[in-house]
Amino acid sequence: FSFAQSLSPTLIGTTGNYSTASFGSISSSVGEPITTTVSSSSHILTQGFQQPQCKIIINKTEASKTIICKGESTQLTATASGSSLLKYKWLPPSELDNPNIANPVASPSSTTTYTVFISSPNCISDSGTIKIVVLPLPDVKITGDTIICSGQHTVLTATTNTVTGIKYVWNTGENCVSVQSCSIVVNPTVPTYYSVKVTNLVGGCTDSAKILVNVFPSPIVYAGKDTIVCSEKKSVNLNGTTNGNNVRWSGGKGGAFLPNPNTLN
Repeated sequence: FSFAQSLSPTLIGTTGNYSTASFGSISSSVGEPITTTVSSSSHILTQGFQQPQCKIIINKTEASKTIICKGESTQLTATASGSSLLKYKWLPPSELDNPNIANPVASPSSTTTYTVFISSPNCISDSGTIKIVVLPLPDVKITGDTIICSGQHTVLTATTNTVTGIKYVWNTGENCVSVQSCSIVVNPTVPTYYSVKVTNLVGGCTDSAKILVNVFPSPIVYAGKDTIVCSEKKSVNLNGTTNGNNVRWSGGKGGAFLPNPNTLN
């Protein structure tokens, strides 16, 4: 007696099934062998095959922002099809709030490429990547004379650690673009704060600085009444007055100021 039968791996049931026919019965479940048994007289033939395996397909891997400034965060998102029971694993897991969900929040301290692996029981897994670029913050400083007298001016200069792609905006309205320094001339009449904001034109990263310029009233100086003396006279008393702190006499042809030129009288 000979008996021959050919089976092709056709999916019979997606979650499990049982059916009967004239030749026997067929039972099936996802991920398990499908077996058919055919009998003829006293002979029994049993054959089986594995159901086709499902495959996970990642449709999209994206982020709310792919270019961020140092200290900022961005949300990663991966979407996939092929199964309703999906498991997620993001690498590297550090600097993620949860590496085992579809949409973790990433706070990388430097440029990082993230890889997501998506799997499901009895399915072929898939993976995807996304790169997050982290830009350094511009570092701005202001220099210049911060103590002036009334009526004087001073030059304030802002500098950064970046030469190109930077915009400066002063609170006085002046601005500069793509230079390493930006200067303004100010002549305040009272103590005044001046500030500057710099922006990286590529990623929008910002920094700011401010400086206080103090203004003091100009001193009032009186050298005394004009005096006429004879050439034979060896000395003359000078009597000056001022509301300033430092004094220095100058002028004359030869001779000396006694006790020194830094006293009023």
